[in-house]
Amino acid sequence: MSRHDGLILLIVDEVHHFGGGLRDEALEMAMADARLGLTATPPRGAGAAARLAELVGPTVFELAVGDLAGGFLASFDAITLYLDLSPEETSADTSLSGEFTGAYGEFRRAAPDASWTDFSQHAARTPEGRRALAAWSQMRRLLAFTHAKRRANTTAASRNVSLESSDASRRSGMCFASRSRSPLTAG
Repeated sequence: MSRHDGLILLIVDEVHHFGGGLRDEALEMAMADARLGLTATPPRGAGAAARLAELVGPTVFELAVGDLAGGFLASFDAITLYLDLSPEETSADTSLSGEFTGAYGEFRRAAPDASWTDFSQHAARTPEGRRALAAWSQMRRLLAFTHAKRRANTTAASRNVSLESSDASRRSGMCFASRSRSPLTAG
């Protein structure tokens, strides 16, 4: 926070991490006269965007990646690859998902309007809840960098090295999406 002439300006970098409930209390408690949120990753979903507007304020300036390409940003190709989990990863995902969804589903039935923070606090009080939180964390780690993503990343890195020598003005960005039967929508 910065104070100038009695005003407090709160600057929140990576503001997209707020609006989902987990970290919102920090902004709710901040005593700032003005707030500036910065992000290159706008929130997904109308609910998170509306909550973020409540916490920080409305969007006042926005640029799409396409607006920057060719001038401020090298031209690029965005490639999305949908990659399957290995049999071992699928088995682990199924097991972890069962551990998490049982506890989370039971909590949601009892408290349908509760937030992720409410669930986390509730779950932390029991051994079953702590196992569910640990399973959720392990699922996130599993899907974040699967074997297929590692292979694709190695391929992409070698492709970009060869592109640098032939055409330095174009780069390829890749977005990896693991196919999983368990949607991780919380948190």
